[in-house]
Amino acid sequence: MSGAGPPPAMLLHGHDVLLVEVGAIIALMVEEVLADLGAASVRHAGRIADRCPQVAVIDVNVSGTTGFELAERLEDAGVPFVFATGHARDVIPARWRGRPFVPKPIGVAGLALALQAALAPA
Repeated sequence: MSGAGPPPAMLLHGHDVLLVEVGAIIALMVEEVLADLGAASVRHAGRIADRCPQVAVIDVNVSGTTGFELAERLEDAGVPFVFATGHARDVIPARWRGRPFVPKPIGVAGLALALQAALAPA
């Protein structure tokens, strides 16, 4: 990352992150990356009923459906989010194509840049 913004290890300092990822191995790898970026906690989609996250990483394909319904709920709640997919950006509906996006396989630098963009003041 260039000189703009916090160092990668501090990017998510203190943030509660929601991770929506269907693949268990990928979820574990991304969870490790989020921890490296300073996330205070990482919750998976199955554990979100109790509180709203501060930021989310949403897999576009979730068990044969899409993460777009969740994206709509997060948007309504004002929660910043990043889309993640192994497909091209054009699988994301036009209304969200300007949202931060990270291609799979997800790496620290790419995820850090996407999260930095999602967390930037509007």
